[in-house]
Amino acid sequence: MNIIELNKISKTYGKGEGKVKALQNVSLNIEREEFVAIMGPSGSGKTTLLNMIGLLDKPDSGKYLLDNREINSETGQNTLASLRRDKIGFVFQSFNLLARTTALDNVIMPAIYSGLKNRVNVAKKLLEQVGLGHRIKHKPNQMSGGEKQRVAIARALINNPQILLTDEPTGNLDTKTGQEIMKIFTDLNKNKGITILMITHEPEIAKHAQRSIKMRDGKISINNF
Repeated sequence: MNIIELNKISKTYGKGEGKVKALQNVSLNIEREEFVAIMGPSGSGKTTLLNMIGLLDKPDSGKYLLDNREINSETGQNTLASLRRDKIGFVFQSFNLLARTTALDNVIMPAIYSGLKNRVNVAKKLLEQVGLGHRIKHKPNQMSGGEKQRVAIARALINNPQILLTDEPTGNLDTKTGQEIMKIFTDLNKNKGITILMITHEPEIAKHAQRSIKMRDGKISINNF
């Protein structure tokens, strides 16, 4: 059963000579509990596609179904925010942690807005799951890149999302640490049933996914490889 369905999605930025066709009639289905890698050169539309799926942007045309709910240009911002909060977790290359805040408080932050009960205990358990139970009081400037990314993953999981969207999650990490982070993602997919979409430039990282999608010039050029 599909949790994500895109049918002829298009998105254009700018006007006139500065117009960029970021997505051109993109159709894509992602099954529930699937792990998919998105690959392609810079400017191919990968991040725009991820933003569209993550409800950070709206398509100009086409149809998007998220867990059987249609998302279109008329979908209100409050609805989009609620869906993002309840269904989607985000992990970025640059970690996006609050610099002066402890690991624990960074993880708790999204749960404050969702009203999650027992969020402190939930956050502690998540940090333990990603191997940082002993670092909960440390701030980002006291952590390695791999530790920061583990905090970011725990934060993405605090509201128990069905989908995890990751944009170059190993891009700022060395090879060994990158593989450790990928093991966490693989375990989340296999053992927790979380659907994962991951942008990466690295073929070795993409091999952890069940399927890879290649993009070029705003289009999906190869759907399986």
